[in-house]
Amino acid sequence: MDAFVNHEFYVNTYGGVDIPPSLSFDTLALKASFDVNYHTLERAQKVIEADTNQDLVNKVKMATCAVIEILGSNENSQLAAMGISSEKIGDHSVSYAGAGVMAKYAKEQVYLAVDKYLALTGLMFTGVG
Repeated sequence: MDAFVNHEFYVNTYGGVDIPPSLSFDTLALKASFDVNYHTLERAQKVIEADTNQDLVNKVKMATCAVIEILGSNENSQLAAMGISSEKIGDHSVSYAGAGVMAKYAKEQVYLAVDKYLALTGLMFTGVG
């Protein structure tokens, strides 16, 4: 599977911030495409490949860009790397979140980003409800 967006779309259409040199845009774009495809039950890839509904294609691409920003932020964030869940300054106290909590939070962020762009398109419909 190819990434749903390229750097030009990310910067010029989505208005994304430049990805730090320590991270690879192409890698993030591919990971984000897999996440979007996962949350759409593999419908997003079919929309991109068919390229017949430009409005829907753009929504898939925008969702992918939103996920790129989350993945880039999570990979580049000291807070994510350290897993700090709370910190108290007076009499200095620090609490760390477990890896499971951090992974769950990251998954929730990705889902919400995809949902923001694709919730009303039917691509995320699971057949329940």
